[in-house]
Order: sequence, then structure tokens, then C-alpha cells
Amino acid sequence: INGSGAPTESLQGLLPITSGQWVQYDIPLSDFTASGMTLNQVVQMKFDGQGGTTPSDIYLDNIYFYRAAAGGGGGSNLAADGDFESGMANPWLLFQNGGTAAFDNTVNNGGTWSGRLATGGPSNPAFKQERIGASTVAATDVVQIQFDHIGSVVQPGAVFNVILFGEGSAGASFTHVFNPAPSLSGSWTTFTGTFTIPGGTDVSEGISFLIEAVCGGDAGCSVIANIDNVSVTLNP
Repeated sequence: INGSGAPTESLQGLLPITSGQWVQYDIPLSDFTASGMTLNQVVQMKFDGQGGTTPSDIYLDNIYFYRAAAGGGGGSNLAADGDFESGMANPWLLFQNGGTAAFDNTVNNGGTWSGRLATGGPSNPAFKQERIGASTVAATDVVQIQFDHIGSVVQPGAVFNVILFGEGSAGASFTHVFNPAPSLSGSWTTFTGTFTIPGGTDVSEGISFLIEAVCGGDAGCSVIANIDNVSVTLNP
């Protein structure tokens, strides 16, 4: 439903409806724009049971927008909420692990939010996204992880890691620790790491990535890092 302009509403039929079963629908946005809708003026999505049995119960789940990757997934950002502007954990997984992993609205590299990692003695707090790019990522794809970072490190024993995992039907199919790792400083810097998935690797469940700050048992060890503008692209 558009907030202004005409038409104010565009109806798209979803068929078939199978009683007692989940059914998946893909609706191209072009179906709406073809009828004159203006996407940057959409204010509401409405679902109703026209033409069905009255009364009826209809359940909806997993509603999302997506952009199909072209040419083996090249160019599309697989990471969701990479700029942390949602201000909420989902779709990020936050692992405290003795330290602090949190959204931070006091430091950013554009926008309002960033992700903050801070060790607290022996600890390894982390941000993670799991099983992204399922059915898109494939063996021999080049995976590029890129993000901005700022912070400080006190040695000995301090590590700032970026780790990539393959997700197959039997679990993790590979683990890759990017080396060289990001080097933290008091200025925003961009980290870019690439990895080619070996041929024959099962990544049917996609890939996962983890950004973590690590301190072992060394006295005085400290890692404080803010990260922003995280992207994961295939075949850049």
C-alpha cells in the first residue's frame, strides 16, 4: 500500500493455497511496480483471505526481501545489517565469552551504530553470522570479507581474528583464519580478506563468519575494537 500517489493498493494473488501445509511464494517487486506502485512510498503490507473459506486461519512466517545474485553470486552482500543500524542483535549472534560484545551508538563510521568488542581478562567476545548464502555460495567461489575497524591492543597475548567457515550437510566443511589479521589503531581502517573455497567442498548450507577479540592468560592483555560496514561478497 502506497502512502501517497496512485494506485494506493496493488493486490497480488497467492495460489495455490493448500490446507494444512506450508507453501512458499516468491513475489517479484516488478509485479507491484508494473501496476503503478512506487516502492519508496510503500507504508504497509496487507494480507487477506479473499476468495477463500470464511472464516479461515492463515499463518505467515519468514517474510523477507532479497536480491538474487547474478553470475554465481558476484557482487551481492551476503551479510545482513553490516552497518549495525538495526540497533538489535538479530541477525548477529553475540558471544560474550568472558568479555563484551555489544551494539554501540557512541562510535561509528557512518550512521549511528557499530559493533563493539572488548576483552576482560582471558576472554574471546565475538560477533558472528551463520549459514549465509545457502544455495548461492559454491565451491571455487572467492569470498571477500570487508569491514571498517578502530580500537586498541595491549600485548602480550592479544589477537583480533576474522574466521570463515564452510557449512555443509555434515557440519563445518572448512575453517579459514584470515592472515594477516586486522591491525587495530586509533583511526578507522578497512580490512579486506579473500579466500577461495576449495573445489569439491560442501557448502550447501552456506558460509559463516566470526569476528573476535581474544586475550589469553597474559597479564595486562587487552583488545578493544569497534567494527562497522561489514560486507561479505562472492567473486568480487
